[in-house]
This record gives sequence, structure tokens and C-alpha cells, in this order.
Amino acid sequence: MRPAGRNLLIGLFLALAGCSSAVATPEAAPTTAAAVDVPADTTASSVPPTLPPEAGEASTEVIGALPGRIVVVSPLGDLVVSKADGTDLNVLDRAADSIVSQPTWSSDGNRMSWTEFSAQGAAVRVHDFASGGSDTYPTPTPRFYHSWNADGTAVATLGSSPSGPIQLDVIDAISGDSQEVAVGQPFYLDWEETRSEAVIAVNASAVGRVDIAEGTGRDVPISAPLGAFQSPSVLADGSFLVALAASPNGSNLVRVAPDDTETVIASFDGGIVMATSPDSSSVAVLVSPDPTAPQLEQASFQTTPELESGRISIVDLATGDVSTLPHRDVVTVNWSPDGTWLAALQRVGTDARWIYQSDLGISMGPVHRPSDAMLGEYLPFADQYNRSHTWWAPDSSAFVFSGSIDDRSGIWVDVIDDDLGPALVAAGSIAFWSPR
Repeated sequence: MRPAGRNLLIGLFLALAGCSSAVATPEAAPTTAAAVDVPADTTASSVPPTLPPEAGEASTEVIGALPGRIVVVSPLGDLVVSKADGTDLNVLDRAADSIVSQPTWSSDGNRMSWTEFSAQGAAVRVHDFASGGSDTYPTPTPRFYHSWNADGTAVATLGSSPSGPIQLDVIDAISGDSQEVAVGQPFYLDWEETRSEAVIAVNASAVGRVDIAEGTGRDVPISAPLGAFQSPSVLADGSFLVALAASPNGSNLVRVAPDDTETVIASFDGGIVMATSPDSSSVAVLVSPDPTAPQLEQASFQTTPELESGRISIVDLATGDVSTLPHRDVVTVNWSPDGTWLAALQRVGTDARWIYQSDLGISMGPVHRPSDAMLGEYLPFADQYNRSHTWWAPDSSAFVFSGSIDDRSGIWVDVIDDDLGPALVAAGSIAFWSPR
């Protein structure tokens, strides 16, 4: 990941955040945003209180019956896991003398990793829900990104190395071993379906495949310089998607097969955010706004479609057909686990709202102001977080987000197919749903 500086999304977020310092550097201590008032005593303030829904919100019974669990960074910075309604609390880390950030569920939901920073230094913590135990792995600097492999046995972390560039480390949660894999800046990765292999994009110039278990890696030969994008996106067959420069102002979305052969999927002007559907059948592509770019609703691999700027284009990776969604001013997209819904975060003045799109129709979330943690730590790198985190319930029926609606702030759960608004379920600055 890129620790600081502007990229495709930053200009959009500055208007949303209302300031020019929303993006945190890895050297800076992570921050949490105060959400709602909590009691002053240590016991009560160490966990986010359960917040009963108001009139017009989904009921506590409905939200409490949703599958999976959510992890919340509380107003005081504690790390708390709970049911979706904020009950059945499990405090994983108390922030009395430390700062916690980057909570990340393992792919199977059996473990969680996060960053801890205190006067004693920085560390990665890994918690095993089956045993109830946590292991600590000291790091030279705070890790600002975590990503688990497909079977939940190893977690990759990114953070500044002692020499300056971003360092990729991988922790084996079974053996307890930790190893440095590579350095570079910027640095993005996506795990393959195997236990130990990943595709990396480093220095905005090179793409490689690494095998963590074997301790090997190789550069992937590419036919052109990398275009403007963040993370490569690995598909189920081992191929991956990247952007390659095609002209001084244009780029191609390219599929690179395991044997390194390339297929051009689409062309575009500017930079992109992309999110691959869970079954690898489609990719949603958001091109940086450019009102001069042409619109194209349908295409096929017999020709190269040009994707419209400022809109979401969904490309069928089998046929090449392109469908363009009507929403404008979108800054990121996120697929539901079953691939039926696509959540798009749309700017509304200086605020935002989530729009949920499916073949059955559109559901509109409320206008809200995203939390400072969401704006500063996650949204600028949403392309990378799409590979490792989800705001969706495991059954794709509900969505969790953090922010303020009117004068109420905290963690909200929105049940997608009802006619009610989201319910405020807990105090906190950021939340993610477990995969199971």
C-alpha cells in the first residue's frame, strides 16, 4: 500500500473529509474518532454500549439474529467483537496504554489480527477464537494493513521498514513463524487461492508472484508500464487483473494468465478502482471522473470496450459484455459475499451514502458523514481493502458502516431488503463483519 500522498481517490475524499490531511502515514499513530458519550468509569467505558434502535430503524431482534459477528474499535480505542446488535461482547484488546488499529478477520473467521502500538513499541496481535489465546509479534513500526490467506492460516502485513520503504511480512498463525518477504513503495498484494502464494505490485512499476512457503518469487513480465490502479486482483483460476499503460493518457485493464499471457479486457482514461465478484465472473470498475470520456453500455471481446469515466462499469469476464450503472460521484464499490449485491459509496455534497445495487433493483442507504477512521485509514485504499475486509453480513442480508446521521454517531447496521432505516448498534469509529 501507499503510506501517504495522493492517488486516484484522494481528491474525491478531500471534499468528503473537508480537509487535506485525511490520509494517515504509517509512521503516524492510528487515531480513533469519538462516537457517542459513554460513562467515565473504566469498566463501562471499555466496551461500546448497546444502543437501542429508534422509531423507523430495524428492530434489535432482527439485527441480533443476523449471522456472524462484527469487530468494532470503540470510542476509547478498545477492540471489541460482538453480535451485530452490539450484544455478547468479547473485548480482545483494551487501549489503556496502547492504540489498536487495523482489525482484520481471517478468511475462515476463526482468527483476527490487529496492530497494537504502545510505549513499548509496535506489534501485530493474532487472536485465536477457538483457544481464546492471543500471540504478539513485535514489529519495527506499526503495521498499517493486514490480509489473511484463503484458509486463514497466515496473515500478510504491511508497514514501513527500518530503511524506509514498505515492508511485507507474513505470519504463520499455525507455527508462529514470522518472515520478511519483500520491500518496496508503494506496495499492494492479493492472495491466491493456495495457502501460500500471492501476487504483488511494487514500486508502481513491477508485478510479481511470491510463494511464501517456498521462499521464492519471480517478476511477471508485462508488456507495458503499470497504469494508475492500486491492488492487483487475483481470480479463481490463478490469473490476475492489472492496469497497463496503453498511451500517454490511456490504459488497458489486462488479465494476466498463470503462464503470463495477457488478454485486454477494457480500455479507459485515467485511473481505476476495481472489485472482483466473489465467484470471479465479473469485475466492477470505477474510472476516475472524466466527463469527456465516451459512454459504452455493451461490448464484447471482439472489440475492446472503453469504460466510461465517473461511473461503475461491470465487465463480464467470460463474455466481455459491459453494463454501466447509473450512479455518479461514486468513490468505492464492494461486493456482497454471494455476489448478488454491489455496494457503492456515493458522495452527497460533503457527506455520503451507500447504494446497494442488484439485479432485483436498488436500495438506498441514508446520507451520513463517514467516520474519521473510515475517511482517513480505509477509503483512500479501498481497492486494497476490498481484497481483505467486508462490511457485509455473511449471508449478504445486511451491511455495517460507521459515521454520523444527524446528531447520532457510531456503528450502523442496515438490513438491505426491509423498508426501515439502519439501526445504531454501538459506539465506535470503524467496524467490519466476520466472513462467517
